[in-house]
Amino acid sequence: MTSSQPDLEQDVAQAQRIVRDYSRFLHTSTLATCVLAPILIALPPRKIDLFTFSLSGAFIAAVDYQVKERTSLGIMGHASRRFILKEPSKRPVQDDVSTQWQQPSRLLEEPSPRVVQTSALQQRAQEDWKQQRLKEEQEKLDQGEGYWDMIKDQVWQVWNQEEKKVEELKEKDEVVVREREVKG
Repeated sequence: MTSSQPDLEQDVAQAQRIVRDYSRFLHTSTLATCVLAPILIALPPRKIDLFTFSLSGAFIAAVDYQVKERTSLGIMGHASRRFILKEPSKRPVQDDVSTQWQQPSRLLEEPSPRVVQTSALQQRAQEDWKQQRLKEEQEKLDQGEGYWDMIKDQVWQVWNQEEKKVEELKEKDEVVVREREVKG
């Protein structure tokens, strides 16, 4: 029996060494994947294919492992925690970790007067914008234009906005050149 005792201790020590080496390998390889996968995705040829999706999946899995290793919660655990904290009726039994997450969220839930003022101004501006847009839409419909024409006009305005800026800059440049000629 004395000979089996050292063998058992050696087996346990060897198993612990294998687990430690495997953990170290996982840590290093996931760190490398977190860095190399986005770089490989960004290298030419940039195309969306099976290679890109597999690299994206490897990157997500590596980030999830690293987050889980550091915080003992994966990405989805952190994402679901935010929703749990916002809904007090579904809040689980609180422990030390959840109270740490609640304290910053309480500060965000209490609106300051400045935030209330800006949100009221933004809401009024948004309502004014909506009313003006509805008014313009109704006028165009009364003139006989259809929705397709309105969509084309809006796309055209957005598309050519840069050309208008270029024309304005050219006009300003011409005015400056004329002024310099007059002074010179």
